[in-house]
Amino acid sequence: MKLKIFIVLLLLACSGGLVWFAGGSHPNLISDPASSLVPSPAAQEQHSALPRAPASQPTRVDQALERLNQFSSGRWSLGLGAHGYATRMKDAALPIEADSARSAADSFLQDFGPELLGLSAGSAIFFDQRLEDGASQLVYHQTLHSFPVFGSRISLFLDRDGRLVYLLSDIYAGPPPAPSPSVITPHAASLQARAALLRELPAAANVPIEKFFATATLGYRLLQENISIVYRFELALADLQHPDYEILIDANDSSVILVKKLSRN
Repeated sequence: MKLKIFIVLLLLACSGGLVWFAGGSHPNLISDPASSLVPSPAAQEQHSALPRAPASQPTRVDQALERLNQFSSGRWSLGLGAHGYATRMKDAALPIEADSARSAADSFLQDFGPELLGLSAGSAIFFDQRLEDGASQLVYHQTLHSFPVFGSRISLFLDRDGRLVYLLSDIYAGPPPAPSPSVITPHAASLQARAALLRELPAAANVPIEKFFATATLGYRLLQENISIVYRFELALADLQHPDYEILIDANDSSVILVKKLSRN
């Protein structure tokens, strides 16, 4: 039996999200889960790829702050999080030689992110850029061991001269997460997500879900500088009278963490 399990895990494909369709009406959301929710090989590989060994810790902020102040106008005032890394930077300005605001932000995170923010190299993923009166705000999300950290956010504010003048960081900067050998399968998580959706929808309504569409991603949930392993589901209903939903399932004990309505833009 152990040999069969090992062979199955060995044959799994590259990591990614899982996507499926489920047919039927509202009463059928959980009546025939086996036929409508079959995790893809990519999802199974994602399930097996969670880290089993700790990574090294980055250094603390003191030397990075001293180096940062040498190149800045003024002296930076830092707010520190529970793990000793910067969560806020203000009261100074850092000129950054770059051909765009995006390049400037990338350069800063590469040079100062690990020591100042506790950000692993290459783990900041660009998300959005906003412009107002020549100033720029750039937003990044965090990944950890190539898995997304849901709820993470780094916001860098550059003035119209391209200088970094303010930064907010809400990421996981703690010790490496513990090994996770007991993560539930994508199929088990999907059953919980379907049951949670059924409870959320009005009991008397017959909501058509002819093209019920769901995506799920395995990752980490950030909450008050701590993380836990979760499956995140985005559920879109064919009935436009009902909102889309976000559902988080604990990947260790399969409990429902969050059921949240999403606006349709």
